[in-house]
Amino acid sequence: MTFNIIKAAHELAEAKASRFDSFFGNHRDDRVVQSSSSKRKFQEIENDWFRFPLNSIETECSRWRGTKPINEFFLSLAKCQTLTDLTLAASGDETEIAGFQAALKFINFKILRCKSNHPSLFGGQQSDESSIVKGLKIQNDQILGTVKRVLSLCKKYFREKKSQDLILNDLPKDLFVKKGIMAPALAEINATDDELILWASSLPDSLKESMTFFNFARYPNLSPEAPALLKKVFPNISFACFGNLPESLCDVTLVPTSEKGGAFNHEPEISSQGSFPIPTEEEDSEGELVIFEDEEEIPGSKGKEKVVEEAGQEEKISCIPGKVLESETYEKSISEDSCEDLIEIRTNRKILASCSSFFKHLFFGQMREASLNRVYIRDVRPSVFEACMNVLFSKADLKGLSLPVLIEVLKTAHLLELPIVIEKVKIQIIIQIENLKVTEENVQTVCQTYFDLENILKIDQDSEIENAVLLFLKRSLLEVDPSSLKDILVTLINNDLPIIKIIKFLKQESDRQVKKAKVKNTAFVSLFETFIEASLECQGKFLEELLHATSSLWKTFMTPKARLETYFRLLRNCMAFGNVPIPIQRKLFYRMLKEAASKEQEDMILNPRNTKAANARKKAFLEVTEDILGCFGIKVSSKDKDFSDRSIFSAHLFTLAYACQALPHPGKKIAQKLASLAATADDKNRDAKFLSELYKNLHWRDTGKSCRWLAVQPAYAQKLLTLLNPSLNASTHINDFLNLDSLNPVALTLSALIGFYHPLERNWSRIYLQSKKMLIIPGGPLNDLALALFGACTFHFALQDPSKKEAYFKASIAAFKKALFFNSKNSIALLYLANCYLKLGKNSKAIELFKTAGCHSVTRDNEEIIRFCLESSGEAFDLAEEIIMNEFNSSGFGSIVLPEEAFESKDLFFFNLFARFALKKMNGKLLKKAQSFLENFCLAKDYFNEETLTLLKEIYSLERLVGAISDNKKQTLGKALEIFKERSNLQLGIEALEFVSFLPNPDSSISSGSAETRAANDSLGTSGSNNHGETSLSSTSGSSVEVSTASTSGSELTDDGLSPSDSEFYDNLDVDAFLSDMPLDQSEEP
Repeated sequence: MTFNIIKAAHELAEAKASRFDSFFGNHRDDRVVQSSSSKRKFQEIENDWFRFPLNSIETECSRWRGTKPINEFFLSLAKCQTLTDLTLAASGDETEIAGFQAALKFINFKILRCKSNHPSLFGGQQSDESSIVKGLKIQNDQILGTVKRVLSLCKKYFREKKSQDLILNDLPKDLFVKKGIMAPALAEINATDDELILWASSLPDSLKESMTFFNFARYPNLSPEAPALLKKVFPNISFACFGNLPESLCDVTLVPTSEKGGAFNHEPEISSQGSFPIPTEEEDSEGELVIFEDEEEIPGSKGKEKVVEEAGQEEKISCIPGKVLESETYEKSISEDSCEDLIEIRTNRKILASCSSFFKHLFFGQMREASLNRVYIRDVRPSVFEACMNVLFSKADLKGLSLPVLIEVLKTAHLLELPIVIEKVKIQIIIQIENLKVTEENVQTVCQTYFDLENILKIDQDSEIENAVLLFLKRSLLEVDPSSLKDILVTLINNDLPIIKIIKFLKQESDRQVKKAKVKNTAFVSLFETFIEASLECQGKFLEELLHATSSLWKTFMTPKARLETYFRLLRNCMAFGNVPIPIQRKLFYRMLKEAASKEQEDMILNPRNTKAANARKKAFLEVTEDILGCFGIKVSSKDKDFSDRSIFSAHLFTLAYACQALPHPGKKIAQKLASLAATADDKNRDAKFLSELYKNLHWRDTGKSCRWLAVQPAYAQKLLTLLNPSLNASTHINDFLNLDSLNPVALTLSALIGFYHPLERNWSRIYLQSKKMLIIPGGPLNDLALALFGACTFHFALQDPSKKEAYFKASIAAFKKALFFNSKNSIALLYLANCYLKLGKNSKAIELFKTAGCHSVTRDNEEIIRFCLESSGEAFDLAEEIIMNEFNSSGFGSIVLPEEAFESKDLFFFNLFARFALKKMNGKLLKKAQSFLENFCLAKDYFNEETLTLLKEIYSLERLVGAISDNKKQTLGKALEIFKERSNLQLGIEALEFVSFLPNPDSSISSGSAETRAANDSLGTSGSNNHGETSLSSTSGSSVEVSTASTSGSELTDDGLSPSDSEFYDNLDVDAFLSDMPLDQSEEP
């Protein structure tokens, strides 16, 4: 507190309007407050003040509002939160507290009097703000509430004192002689440990709980065991009682020292539990005792050990606070007392052990310190250690310490495991951060604070300190000088501060401004632009989150022209910095293309008029596009630079789009956007239209809602094939699409995709040959789809031929990972890679990939992994439940009358999985539905397998849930079991023998193929139509394209089908990190 609030309260209570000018001007510390006569004196003043005319009251009220020292008093009063604060303010003097209470009562009377006579003052009516001191708003009602709260605190103090006196009065008369209401401190009581504990234990529980103070100095015959024993009896006794124990009750001397330990020079991390485990001992040959921590018991801890050196009866234990950044401000603030004097703290080891696991292990964990009278605490600053002890025993507050020193105290308290100190220090850190002014130096200090407390904040996920840091940083971004904003943002990003939370706050604030703003406010636009530029300087960290946050803001406050020019500028900055990773540049480039392809931009990039401004925008767009593609390894040159001709402009855009197909993800999305622009610029560009349609659905899913027996699925594959071969428009049979005789690899791969989604039967041999033909073309436009289909074939070959299973799985995984490298949205590759990992026992990876694949229905491809999820628990089971119930509710199965067409659209494995799910849930309603499915849609239609019959038999055994089962139903089930056994004996092994006869050599390279196959695919690079009436994609603009990306060469592959430069990437592929790098949202897919 900035001044003596006890004396200030007396002056304010005694003051009249005429004395306001001299308030708090001359504080005399030696002046004695006459507390004994306070009641009588304030009663006289009250009588005089009550007779004041109304204008005098108004005058004094207005002065109360406008006088800075009075506001200062109320601020200081608000900080009096606990009995400890009250005791410190009064220096422990009971008479001072009595006078303080009397003064507060009259101050409370004055406020109430002012409110009744002048409602606009002290909270009678709402006002903007009463007063502002140090940036803190103080409302009048809050002032009154503060006074009443501190008055209650005073009453509590005397109530607890009185309870203690009553307890002491009940002591046996032979122990001491009562001396008035409070026994003098010098009055000694000749009680032993046993006598005192016997008396304390005999008290009622209510008295035991109310005891908070105990003066150990009055009991000279107690032993060091007594304080801990008494604390067990009086659980709420304050630690302030143990801060000044008599010498006879202290049994250990703690000596903190900054001396470094000789066994190590690194700094330990705080464990996830925030505590030290019980250490183990090891005696070395030189007689030095080294205490090591068991690292396996502490997740995330590295090298956290304590060293104890034997030196006669003195040993030293290491206690190193956490890591510290190199910061001039920080170093200056903590080096002021680097040459500290030796500090010795006498205390009681059992009291320390009762409040700290660290000291409990130290003194009672079978370590040598248990028998030592003097223990050195090494590698901790003496002043910091002393501050921890003073706070623990309520001997001092922390208001005079700087923020860096408070951080040191907090870290040391964590390492010493002192929760009482931790909470008090956290409160003081929060107060200091909240009261900081927004300056560049203070921002640096707060950033340093967050970094220094990184490990502690990881332990406390909902840390109030982190919230205070976030609030300050949010405030600083909105108030700081724009000229220094970029440097601050770079500091925030580089130090891994909670940028995501800050971005979310800024987005919420900007959205709020958007809703209520009547005029365009560009402050947030400039802020986000600066934030993005700072991100680019930091190698694109958090760029995706920033771009996502700015999308709605830019659309509201920026014109289409300004948005596009902003993207141009950011992309040029990427190339200028030279350190922004290529994947980050691809993300930014893709967003620029989305903006350019939007309808709002059609009048700009695709302006049909050959105006000077329109041609300038086209030129700028092409320059940025060609430059950024050059950074990706694609060199494009055009013979004709006259892009005022729409056909030439469209052809050049298609050339760029065609080249982008070879890029890693999102290369095909970039190609789709460029092709869409080309098709819009010239509606006669058929190749651009086809390429734009081809990559609209990069998931390669079956988009049909239900399988139709003779219809071609997926519908987009049928549409694309008819574009390539118009003669297929007249076809009415699915075999015309499956057995397509074509030299065009695009057509062949689409035909293989239709075969993959065949509703009745898949011809894996045909799919294998068709997909393999596509793979001989390096960087072919459908390489990811062909790779996924090729991998699906080899996966099934592995299931059919166990002798070559390992080689087939190796080829499958290589194909899937390379497919995902070019298209992370490929659901076939994601799902089958999950199936591979499931077969190999890597269940956690399988589940993560299955989640990423985004399946919404039960299919023959995910049947096995859903079955595994049903047998699991937790997140895996929840995933299976979501998929099964989604299909159950969307198919009309939930209705009372089950439609016949609902059965026709479902396979047997769905009914089996639903029954298995119902049995796992043991839900009566679900079990009855499953019973109905199996009876009406399976047994009644002669459509079942052994699993179906086993599940139905199990459901029949649960009559308490599904009701009584008739004998007729049981007989029908028995007959079905007999029929199934007869069928299985006849067909045993026939299908497996026929299939294995086709199996190819798993060691054959993905890129290999016959000479005839290679010749058949040469038509891809030709223009016009082939001899089958098909259109082939080609670059027809007269532009030359050179692709130099190493990841798409395809000319040299390893044994598992990967190029040498990529093999290490695929072998060490981290699924979570790899897939999180992809910028596309689900909402972007049609």
